[in-house]
Amino acid sequence: MTPTYRSLATAITLGMLATAGPATAQDDRFTLKISGFHTDSQLELAADGRARTDDFPFSVAFGGRDQIRGTRTRPHVQAMWRFTDRQRLLAAHYETAQGRRYPFDETITAGEFPDEQLRIHGDAGFDIEFELFNLMYEYAIVSTDQWTVGLAGGVHWARLEAWADVLATAEYDGETRSESFEYDWVRRRWAPSVGLRVVYEPADRWILSMDAQGFSTGWGNFTSEDGHYIRMGLNAEYRVTRNLGVHAGYDWFRLKIADDFRGGLADGEITYRGRARGELDVRGPTLGVTFAF
Repeated sequence: MTPTYRSLATAITLGMLATAGPATAQDDRFTLKISGFHTDSQLELAADGRARTDDFPFSVAFGGRDQIRGTRTRPHVQAMWRFTDRQRLLAAHYETAQGRRYPFDETITAGEFPDEQLRIHGDAGFDIEFELFNLMYEYAIVSTDQWTVGLAGGVHWARLEAWADVLATAEYDGETRSESFEYDWVRRRWAPSVGLRVVYEPADRWILSMDAQGFSTGWGNFTSEDGHYIRMGLNAEYRVTRNLGVHAGYDWFRLKIADDFRGGLADGEITYRGRARGELDVRGPTLGVTFAF
């Protein structure tokens, strides 16, 4: 290659590089992140109340606390649309589930009548599934070549479903009676939410981010339920190409909720009422791909 052609090729190459520029998050008009969320879930349940029957002239207090823990890998999807330099729409969806079965054997003795005993034994199962979707509007109060700090407001939609089934045998005064009980509790609720997102680009192709959201159940239509939701996430991304990246991070969220319950067993012969409380704590690493346009 002659010096003239070599100089021309060098000039064209440098011109193309200057025109292309580095790939930055500020250039993205739309991004889609698809991740696997390896969850370490811990569910704490507590309930207390009283039960009574017409055969007894008094009510019996009951209560208990249990903890369920397990790991699963669940999908996690996030999307972003930037429609002006500082304004974005953010959306995310994720879910988790957990369950457990265990036997029980209880003997209830009336304090004033120690010879009157009611023994209940059997098997119980419990499953819970939590799903959350959010849509947030974000405005960047800081927007530079390396830093983006955005404040967000929007809405969270939550679905919390719990299934319980009990097969119990009661023994009292020489008589034995078996009962089965199934309960399906579903809540589909929404609440206004607030959020914060910080993005830092330390070098070409690298994008580091932190985001957090939260809401109180009193803000939306959770009606009788009392509680709150908090989430935080950390993420590191490397852009393999302008439109494709790989990312890894860590997510954590917690939902605390409480609700009153009442019902009956044995065709209404036994009535009960009480208050249930639950705390779902989910955390774990995330790994996935990013599509940017």
